[in-house]
Amino acid sequence: MGAQRTFRPDQHINRDAMAAFLHRLAGSPSETGNATFRDVGPGMMFREEISWLASTGITTGWADGTFRPLSTVTRDAMAAFLYRMAGSPRHPTPARAPFRDVPPSMQFSRQISWLASTGISTGWPDDTFRPLQPLERGAMAAFLHRYDALGLRTSIPLAGDVSTFVRDAEAAILVATSSYRADAGARALSRRTEMDGVARTWSTTMATTGRFEHNPRYAEQIPGGWRAAAENIAYRSVGRGTGTETGRALALQWFNSPGHQANMLRAGTTHIGIGVHVQDGVAYGTQVFAQY
Repeated sequence: MGAQRTFRPDQHINRDAMAAFLHRLAGSPSETGNATFRDVGPGMMFREEISWLASTGITTGWADGTFRPLSTVTRDAMAAFLYRMAGSPRHPTPARAPFRDVPPSMQFSRQISWLASTGISTGWPDDTFRPLQPLERGAMAAFLHRYDALGLRTSIPLAGDVSTFVRDAEAAILVATSSYRADAGARALSRRTEMDGVARTWSTTMATTGRFEHNPRYAEQIPGGWRAAAENIAYRSVGRGTGTETGRALALQWFNSPGHQANMLRAGTTHIGIGVHVQDGVAYGTQVFAQY
């Protein structure tokens, strides 16, 4: 008989293991794209899971382009991961914090408040959440069990049936946009498949017609019920760049344009669709935004 396996419930969780837990909770999607972080290379354990986490927008990584896979996950970051995995549900920052050590001004206070409102976390008996405390494996098991029991389990699709280059470009646009919004204090956006379709169709239209112009019908083509909507378009030569490099460059073009940047950072926006089409060495990109 082999040695008995252990779980090590009191051991702290690293960020790469967190990616693996969430990927499995989502049903272990087979499409994971390519890693978009410079410290997550080929052959690294949980590389595909980290790539999936980035492609869905559940993680934005750090401003220096790293994921820091071996860094310990803190309890506030765990709240952010689960909140985004649930689709960043509308939940206003409370006037009174659910825990006495989580004031409304604290980073991820909205996400922690949502965690408390769902019952996924009950905090500690002394009415604290201890947001900067490292997350333990035993506690993570409880959080994931409660999340799944609430029916919040989310299977977030990637780009769909597109080339690896396009998938990587779209994933990089999402990661960059999420990073810009995080730096500005805006909520993460949920990527919506139907909106991806609108964005991809328009990028293809621009590429095949050679006409660089906004889609006059995007607002009626995205799913109804929105309260505000916007669109960004851009194009650039691909050269010898990778899909990830192309996506980052398109996102930077938008960010360096005041009007496009305003669309990217608008506080009330909740959902995004992204589409890239490459033709004759030129990448056309479209972002559509909506507030639901």
